[in-house]
Amino acid sequence: VESPKVEKELNRPFLLVMDLVENAADLYGLGTDVSKYLDCTDKNQGKEIANNRLKELGLILCSDVLLNNFDRLPCIWNNGGNFGNVLFFTSKKEQPYIAAIDSGICSPPISSDASQKYLDKVRAFLSDA
Repeated sequence: VESPKVEKELNRPFLLVMDLVENAADLYGLGTDVSKYLDCTDKNQGKEIANNRLKELGLILCSDVLLNNFDRLPCIWNNGGNFGNVLFFTSKKEQPYIAAIDSGICSPPISSDASQKYLDKVRAFLSDA
Protein backbone atom coordinates (compact mmCIF):
# COMPACT_ATOMS: atom_id res chain seq x y z
CA VAL A 1 0.00 0.00 0.00
CA GLU A 2 1.51 3.29 -1.09
CA SER A 3 0.82 6.43 0.82
CA PRO A 4 -0.29 9.36 -1.37
CA LYS A 5 1.47 11.74 1.03
CA VAL A 6 4.80 9.90 0.69
CA GLU A 7 4.40 9.61 -3.06
CA LYS A 8 3.72 13.35 -3.30
CA GLU A 9 6.84 14.15 -1.25
CA LEU A 10 9.07 11.80 -3.26
CA ASN A 11 7.75 12.98 -6.62
CA ARG A 12 10.23 15.85 -6.78
CA PRO A 13 13.34 16.45 -8.84
CA PHE A 14 15.56 16.54 -5.72
CA LEU A 15 15.77 14.59 -2.52
CA LEU A 16 18.03 15.67 0.33
CA VAL A 17 19.28 13.22 2.94
CA MET A 18 21.16 14.69 5.87
CA ASP A 19 23.27 13.05 8.53
CA LEU A 20 23.77 14.43 12.03
CA VAL A 21 27.39 15.20 12.85
CA GLU A 22 27.65 15.51 16.61
CA ASN A 23 30.25 17.67 18.36
CA ALA A 24 31.20 19.40 15.14
CA ALA A 25 32.49 22.90 14.55
CA ASP A 26 32.59 24.61 11.18
CA LEU A 27 35.40 26.85 9.98
CA TYR A 28 33.46 29.93 11.11
CA GLY A 29 32.87 28.50 14.57
CA LEU A 30 36.49 27.48 15.08
CA GLY A 31 37.87 30.97 14.56
CA THR A 32 41.55 30.93 15.46
CA ASP A 33 41.20 27.36 16.82
CA VAL A 34 41.31 26.05 13.24
CA SER A 35 45.08 25.81 13.59
CA LYS A 36 44.73 23.03 16.16
CA TYR A 37 42.94 20.94 13.51
CA LEU A 38 45.30 21.69 10.63
CA ASP A 39 48.67 22.50 12.24
CA CYS A 40 51.17 19.89 11.05
CA THR A 41 53.77 20.95 13.64
CA ASP A 42 51.65 20.28 16.75
CA LYS A 43 53.49 17.59 18.72
CA ASN A 44 50.38 16.58 20.68
CA GLN A 45 48.34 15.50 17.65
CA GLY A 46 51.12 14.24 15.46
CA LYS A 47 52.18 15.32 12.03
CA GLU A 48 50.56 12.31 10.34
CA ILE A 49 47.10 13.08 11.72
CA ALA A 50 47.32 16.74 10.71
CA ASN A 51 48.60 15.80 7.24
CA ASN A 52 45.63 13.44 6.85
CA ARG A 53 43.24 16.27 7.66
CA LEU A 54 44.92 18.51 5.08
CA LYS A 55 44.55 15.69 2.54
CA GLU A 56 40.86 15.35 3.47
CA LEU A 57 40.40 19.08 2.88
CA GLY A 58 42.16 18.73 -0.48
CA LEU A 59 39.86 15.86 -1.48
CA ILE A 60 36.84 17.98 -0.60
CA LEU A 61 38.21 20.81 -2.72
CA CYS A 62 38.90 18.50 -5.69
CA SER A 63 35.46 16.90 -5.52
CA ASP A 64 33.88 20.36 -5.40
CA VAL A 65 35.71 21.31 -8.59
CA LEU A 66 34.72 18.06 -10.28
CA LEU A 67 31.07 18.40 -9.26
CA ASN A 68 31.01 22.17 -9.83
CA ASN A 69 29.89 22.63 -6.21
CA PHE A 70 30.47 26.36 -5.82
CA ASP A 71 28.98 26.72 -2.34
CA ARG A 72 31.82 25.61 -0.08
CA LEU A 73 35.38 26.58 -0.99
CA PRO A 74 35.95 29.53 -3.36
CA CYS A 75 38.44 27.77 -5.58
CA ILE A 76 37.50 28.50 -9.19
CA TRP A 77 34.31 30.46 -8.56
CA ASN A 78 33.95 34.17 -8.01
CA ASN A 79 32.36 34.02 -4.57
CA GLY A 80 33.34 33.94 -0.93
CA GLY A 81 32.37 30.30 -0.43
CA ASN A 82 30.57 28.96 2.60
CA PHE A 83 33.08 27.70 5.13
CA GLY A 84 30.19 26.60 7.31
CA ASN A 85 29.93 23.60 4.98
CA VAL A 86 33.24 22.16 6.24
CA LEU A 87 32.96 20.55 9.66
CA PHE A 88 35.73 19.49 12.00
CA PHE A 89 34.78 16.95 14.62
CA THR A 90 36.10 14.16 16.76
CA SER A 91 35.17 10.55 16.21
CA LYS A 92 34.59 8.02 18.96
CA LYS A 93 38.29 7.26 18.73
CA GLU A 94 39.03 10.91 19.62
CA GLN A 95 40.82 11.55 16.33
CA PRO A 96 39.53 14.78 14.75
CA TYR A 97 38.53 14.66 11.12
CA ILE A 98 36.72 16.68 8.48
CA ALA A 99 33.27 16.29 6.93
CA ALA A 100 31.83 18.08 3.93
CA ILE A 101 28.16 18.95 4.27
CA ASP A 102 25.59 20.50 1.96
CA SER A 103 27.23 19.07 -1.15
CA GLY A 104 25.65 19.78 -4.49
CA ILE A 105 26.20 18.73 -8.05
CA CYS A 106 25.77 21.61 -10.46
CA SER A 107 25.93 20.99 -14.16
CA PRO A 108 28.21 23.39 -16.01
CA PRO A 109 26.44 26.10 -17.98
CA ILE A 110 24.74 24.82 -21.12
CA SER A 111 25.92 27.49 -23.55
CA SER A 112 29.16 26.62 -25.27
CA ASP A 113 30.85 29.87 -24.22
CA ALA A 114 29.96 29.47 -20.54
CA SER A 115 30.85 25.77 -20.59
CA GLN A 116 34.21 26.53 -22.18
CA LYS A 117 34.88 29.23 -19.58
CA TYR A 118 34.18 26.72 -16.79
CA LEU A 119 36.45 24.10 -18.38
CA ASP A 120 39.22 26.69 -18.78
CA LYS A 121 38.99 27.51 -15.06
CA VAL A 122 39.19 23.80 -14.17
CA ARG A 123 42.20 23.30 -16.46
CA ALA A 124 43.97 26.32 -14.94
CA PHE A 125 43.24 25.04 -11.44
CA LEU A 126 44.58 21.58 -12.26
CA SER A 127 47.71 22.92 -13.94
CA ASP A 128 48.46 25.07 -10.88
CA ALA A 129 47.92 22.17 -8.45
